[in-house]
Amino acid sequence: MRPIIPIGVGLAAGLTVFYFSRTKKGKQMLAWILPSSFNNPYASLDPASATTKFTQNFERQYGNVHPSFAEESYVQAFQRSKKEFKFVVIYLHSSQHQDTDEFCSQLVATETVSGFLNDHFIVWANDIRSPEGYRLSQSLEASSFPFMAVVTNNYAGGMTMLDKWEGMINTEELMTRLTNILERHGQILTNARIEHETRDFDRRIREEQEEAYQESLLADQERERMVNEERMRQDLDRARREQEERETMDRQRDRERRKEDLARSIAPEPPSDDRRAVRIAIRLPDGSRLQRRFSPESRVEAIYDFVDSQRVLSEYDLVSSHPRQIYNDRTLTLSSVGLVGQSSLFVEEH
Repeated sequence: MRPIIPIGVGLAAGLTVFYFSRTKKGKQMLAWILPSSFNNPYASLDPASATTKFTQNFERQYGNVHPSFAEESYVQAFQRSKKEFKFVVIYLHSSQHQDTDEFCSQLVATETVSGFLNDHFIVWANDIRSPEGYRLSQSLEASSFPFMAVVTNNYAGGMTMLDKWEGMINTEELMTRLTNILERHGQILTNARIEHETRDFDRRIREEQEEAYQESLLADQERERMVNEERMRQDLDRARREQEERETMDRQRDRERRKEDLARSIAPEPPSDDRRAVRIAIRLPDGSRLQRRFSPESRVEAIYDFVDSQRVLSEYDLVSSHPRQIYNDRTLTLSSVGLVGQSSLFVEEH
């Protein structure tokens, strides 16, 4: 295998190339190749367009049976070969050479050759009048046509030529040389594929490990979040209960103080033998009863204060049943509202 120097860039216009090839009569023939813009249909085309045009011209002249020519630049085809683990067959076409027609029609445009090439190689073909075709002919030191070479990526950043042949060749010899290349150098592709698959496997393992780690981390974070939320909820519930208990105790203390204050503020109960005393029986909402004697001059408010000193109730009125009467004017005296002798009232909550 011979290392090939990288293909240069740029092409001087009007460059004239001499090449010699053997004719069928064994004589040498001199031809002029002009990769300049003068009468050159490839001169103004970009690399990919030039390969497409070559394929179209080939099909017009030799038919649709041919290898799958890579319709892209050589650099793109070469890069693709590294991903597909294939060697690249380069075919440089010289329409002016007398062996070209026979080479294309009898070899390239046959089912046997094109099928074998499609199965095992990436085939890049171009006319040497194209800038890229010309540069490759110089890089590969093509001195006679038709020209075909097999190159590979040396996986060290460069290109290595495995074999090349110039001039006419028969189908059997071409197939033998292509088969020998695969047998002798196929290990290059095998090693590259194994290395790629190993790297890819290691990468997937790392990605799976990273994904598993991230999932575990997220699960841990979610558990921690739920624990923190539960702890916070419990803290809030405990704080709310404690606040409610404090408020309940405060209300209870307030009620007890109010009951004590009301009990002290109520006028003393008349003695049991006081005939003028008004005996009031009060039925509470829970069915229990309160009883007390009041002076006839006591105001209705005194009865309310007595009830409040014994029970804690919401808003309510004191009501008599027969006849029904609501005693909600607390400023009136008991005698003025008809509460004399012995009376029964009940609490009616709002």
